[in-house]
Amino acid sequence: MLHLAGVERQRGSGPGAFTLRIEHFALSPGACVAVIGASGSGKSTFLDLLGLVLRPDRAEVFEFRGRDETRCDLADWWRRGADGELSALRASEIGYVLQTGGLLPFLNVAQNIQVSRQLLGLAEDGFAAELMDWLAIQRLAAKMPHQLSVGERQRVAIARAFAHWPRLVLADEPTAALDPPQALRVCQRMVELAASLGIALVIVSHDWGLVRTLGLPEAVVEPNEAPEHSGSRIDYVPPTAPDALPGRSGAANAPASPTGSGSEPPNG
Repeated sequence: MLHLAGVERQRGSGPGAFTLRIEHFALSPGACVAVIGASGSGKSTFLDLLGLVLRPDRAEVFEFRGRDETRCDLADWWRRGADGELSALRASEIGYVLQTGGLLPFLNVAQNIQVSRQLLGLAEDGFAAELMDWLAIQRLAAKMPHQLSVGERQRVAIARAFAHWPRLVLADEPTAALDPPQALRVCQRMVELAASLGIALVIVSHDWGLVRTLGLPEAVVEPNEAPEHSGSRIDYVPPTAPDALPGRSGAANAPASPTGSGSEPPNG
């Protein structure tokens, strides 16, 4: 579903310049990987590249396959400045969970969760309500963000990221503000939800203990020792890379909903 090779991005200039090089990175539908590394190693830069908000300086391979298995050559899109296509793909196929939730303060919980669906013009099909039930936040539907605990805000943010049924969800230190028991519960829910829906999930975390408790595959951002590439590198090939999980190969075999009611992926 997602394949990168020979992708580079430099931050800064002069003697202090830093380059992140992605040797290889691949992800299949429903797969989850934790991106770990030291502070300042380039984890957020990597997430911004995957989220299509940061232009790579170089990309040999940068491919994304949509739900209908259409191959998107993002390296070519970046080269020819196809900003409209990149923006449309980002809006429809990528969900984002921020460190602090990033909820809109003037919308209540239910409205925050529906934002991505409304922006895409998706019809109401009950899926957002199913997510709220599954994440145990239905009772919070009418509350405003300032009335929520940190853990509640993160669960709402997770629901919002998944509500439009994207192909890929990116989570940037989603448990950084939570105590260890809360962090474990929130991450477990997110991983289970992604697997249930056949959505690929990338979690950036500095909490190596949490990642290993969850048993997640690890993509390590490590120093790049090649003299021509000062900075960091990622070289990750998943232990198994099936084209799709059984029964979750896209529209023809729609994934089961988190509550088992058989909702279909939204199609507008």
